[in-house]
Amino acid sequence: MSKEQRNIIEYLICVIGAFAMRFSLTNAKAYHYLRQFKGLEFLTRHYAIEHTLSIDDAVEDVIIVCNHHGGTNSATHLHSPNIPILLWNRKSSNSTQENRRMTMHQEHQDRQFQIEHITQELVEQMMEEHGMTMQEAMDIIYGSHTYEKLENPRTGLFYQSPVYLMDILKDEVTTLS
Repeated sequence: MSKEQRNIIEYLICVIGAFAMRFSLTNAKAYHYLRQFKGLEFLTRHYAIEHTLSIDDAVEDVIIVCNHHGGTNSATHLHSPNIPILLWNRKSSNSTQENRRMTMHQEHQDRQFQIEHITQELVEQMMEEHGMTMQEAMDIIYGSHTYEKLENPRTGLFYQSPVYLMDILKDEVTTLS
């Protein structure tokens, strides 16, 4: 697999995650939305330009593309997450609560980073070992129960290695076949 192919996979997974966070969706729901309404196709086709922009700009671009392809109000009507901003004020009685929200937000971002890394490894491994296209590998991964469990913080699967998760995913796919 070429370095450019790896970069495209990493980029798409990052934009999917940013889109999911922006609209309080799971990564899997964001993936399926972006796939259905041509957002991923747009990002792949225009990767050479899009990857030079900020991730926020890429999310804005795919919102426009998805709306143009029938996605109007399917995801964009959802509320954006409240991202707490801590403004330090010694007199503020809410500083402890704000600190707690900031900590929870940081934990969510850390978990999201781990999930994105694992997802990239899974996509690359499926492409290399099974001769799948990027689209086929992503469809299987984002549509699996394994991925659903990976996104659930209570399972702790995001702490596991991609090799371990690939074994679970293989078992799931084999069982379904």
